[in-house]
Amino acid sequence: RTLNTTLTISNSRFDSCSASGQGGAIFFAGERGRSTMKNVDFVQCSALEGGAAAVASGAELRLESCLMEDNSCVLDGGSVVVHGTGSRLNLVGGNELVGSEALNGGAVTVREQAFAELIGRNSFRDNAAGFMGGAVCVLSGASLHARTADAAEDGVEDRQNTASMGGGFNFESSSFLISGRARFEGNRALHQGGAITLRLFSQMTMEGGMRFHDNHAELGGWLYVWMGVTAVVKGGVE
Repeated sequence: RTLNTTLTISNSRFDSCSASGQGGAIFFAGERGRSTMKNVDFVQCSALEGGAAAVASGAELRLESCLMEDNSCVLDGGSVVVHGTGSRLNLVGGNELVGSEALNGGAVTVREQAFAELIGRNSFRDNAAGFMGGAVCVLSGASLHARTADAAEDGVEDRQNTASMGGGFNFESSSFLISGRARFEGNRALHQGGAITLRLFSQMTMEGGMRFHDNHAELGGWLYVWMGVTAVVKGGVE
């Protein structure tokens, strides 16, 4: 656990690390703790939660041009779990989150008032969740914002992820703001929301050049909405 601590790691690789609790490679927690990872690979790491990394208790993790591949966990966040008020995950361009598995959030889970921001191009591919959010799962008052740095830049790429609900992204009692260019392609949900599921009073605002192609589910091939949801979609969606 940390307080007012700074951790910076670059040009490194964490391979086959494991934890019986949270954060297979790294557990970072504590108010005003700041961690930056640049050009770091996390491969085949595992944990109960947060297969590669866990962020809690008001800490912040920033990832730049990192690879998270083939990580796994039993519960939330195949690669990363972020939880607790004030805890924050920043994915700042060039990150690849590939082939990871969890019960919820094959790549990332954000929950319990935590916040995540995706800036620029971040790719989620071939991740899987046994229950909710093949790529990303946002729960319990948490928020996810995704945006591009400029109008010509690609943003979120969400491809070929699978889950029971929310093949790409799943939101439950949470909020989602996405603007700029994004692509949701080839995601699959066994039941609800091939690309995105919004449930239980979640809120979504979607603006700009969104593309949805070849997503599939039993209910709602690209979007499933249920119970008290507020959703606004503005222009440029195909």
